[in-house]
Amino acid sequence: MMKKFFFKIALLFLIVFVILSFLGESLTKMNPYSKFVSEFESSIKEGTNYDILFYGSSKSFCSFNPRIFEEFLDLNSFNLGSDAQRLETTELVLKNTLKKQIPKLLVIEINELSAKPIENKKILSFQFRCYDAFSFDKNKLIQSFNQISFEELPNLYIKAIRNHKGWKTLSKNKNDDKSNNIYLEEDYKGYVGLQLTIKNPERYDSFFERKLDRNKYDSIDLPHEDVNAITNILNICSQYNIKPLFVTSPSIRELSMEKHLQFSNKLNLFLENKGLDYLDLNFHVKEIGLSSNDYRDVTHLNNLGANKVSEYLSKWIYQKYNIGKLKTFISPKEYIQNGSFEKNNFQINYSLTNDLIISRVDYIKIKPRKMALIIGLETKEGVTDLNKYRMMYHALPNNIFLNKLSKTSIKKNRKFEIWDFKPTIQVINGKKYIIHVVDSQIEKLKTISLGLYSSKGYRGLLSSKLVFDFK
Repeated sequence: MMKKFFFKIALLFLIVFVILSFLGESLTKMNPYSKFVSEFESSIKEGTNYDILFYGSSKSFCSFNPRIFEEFLDLNSFNLGSDAQRLETTELVLKNTLKKQIPKLLVIEINELSAKPIENKKILSFQFRCYDAFSFDKNKLIQSFNQISFEELPNLYIKAIRNHKGWKTLSKNKNDDKSNNIYLEEDYKGYVGLQLTIKNPERYDSFFERKLDRNKYDSIDLPHEDVNAITNILNICSQYNIKPLFVTSPSIRELSMEKHLQFSNKLNLFLENKGLDYLDLNFHVKEIGLSSNDYRDVTHLNNLGANKVSEYLSKWIYQKYNIGKLKTFISPKEYIQNGSFEKNNFQINYSLTNDLIISRVDYIKIKPRKMALIIGLETKEGVTDLNKYRMMYHALPNNIFLNKLSKTSIKKNRKFEIWDFKPTIQVINGKKYIIHVVDSQIEKLKTISLGLYSSKGYRGLLSSKLVFDFK
């Protein structure tokens, strides 16, 4: 009788657990991180090989854009960072991803909060979201018992308990908040790029003028919790025979905090003694070309800033580890000075006005997503500015690049780009030029149409337009 009784009790608990687990999925909002992990796992099943994997907190997935690493190094990468991902949580992510594929390089974003205990419910909820992205297994069970307090474990594994208030918003629970963000500029392989600028950016300009010097800080050992957390990460990496690169993504908050700079120095010495590399990008903001306009808040880069950081880091990785194929680009000034501008096109001598004659026209790619228009000019004496004009600039790509048109052109069903601009004269080697740079994924153009109109408003072109065909 007792055996039947205990069997019924066990069966009842199992049924309740299954029901609560099922309800938990309905009560839980769509987890963007689960989507990224699922994308990562599916791509591996389809045969994708990754050269670089990124880990860490939101500073990772807001800083390291896999697209940039593809464009500059021809390397395939994926960002597995998640909100407030503590190093203990990173252990779980490493174990679940490295067993599926070992990349050429691991990049782990680290800062003074990475190893800190979970201090509040919000930070705890971010760890839960990360755990939710992975199936239940031995690693997940052991890691959760090591990291999560006993009283919180039911909330981790039974989402219906964790989200019991979700009945009130059941119809909205499957919305992905990030997909509705009007500032979302790019969402690619775990990277999330938002294009908005921190309020009153000029308040922070002085931070970027600071001269940071590692030698001024003491060499006291890292706190015990940091040592333990990093050591656990290193033990996992050694199992897969791979050395991680630790990187601190730059932030305005860290630039202004002596506490961070002291932590950075201690971490640098600790990792150096273990023969490991550490790159604190706060010490390189000038080289990267960052300003306060490249941040969306005091901690996170916006899309523009992240792309600058990713470009810098991709070149640093190439120089340090010699992986990938570094793509090099030439500036418009270099293109003119080395004679390529005159060599690669013929003289046309087209009069835009009585004062302005176009001698030559060309375009070049100066970065994977930037194109420069170069116009050779001949002007009458005394003509030094073009303030009274705007230039019509229409560009028709080769047919194979029609899918690379801007969102605006695609939305308006245009097969060409409109890049009108206010022209300015530049003097290089004693000759005059108009140089205009645009953001574009287009690699090759079929035709360029140029013309001038009044800067006061369009009332027709001041002369017939010039249509230049590229063969």
